[in-house]
Amino acid sequence: KGADAAVFVYDVNDEKTFSALDAWKSEFYTWAGLKNAEGGAFVSGMEEPNFPVFVIGNKIDQDLDRVISTVKGSQWAEGLPMASFYETSIKTDACFECGTGGQEPSALATMFESVVQKVLESKGSN
Repeated sequence: KGADAAVFVYDVNDEKTFSALDAWKSEFYTWAGLKNAEGGAFVSGMEEPNFPVFVIGNKIDQDLDRVISTVKGSQWAEGLPMASFYETSIKTDACFECGTGGQEPSALATMFESVVQKVLESKGSN
């Protein structure tokens, strides 16, 4: 409880980690105490809480082993009202912020600065 954002990281080379995102999201919403419009706990299939979420596909340096496409990861993130989608390689310090305009390269530090800025902006709008 008291979280200002959620960060979900999956391995682009491991279907199990991507498939677990829905369960991780549901568990986070429960533990964070986020509520739906009727005041009850968030339940799958109901309106998503308006909460900053960062979805990160990691290990893009291992492209030959990739099983989760950028499109698939981005589509999952687009299902959330306040989501930002990134693909990274912690190993090589590569990071791409993925949006409708394609991929823009940036350093990992810049990505995390962006995450902090978006959280601060969301807190100011409440």
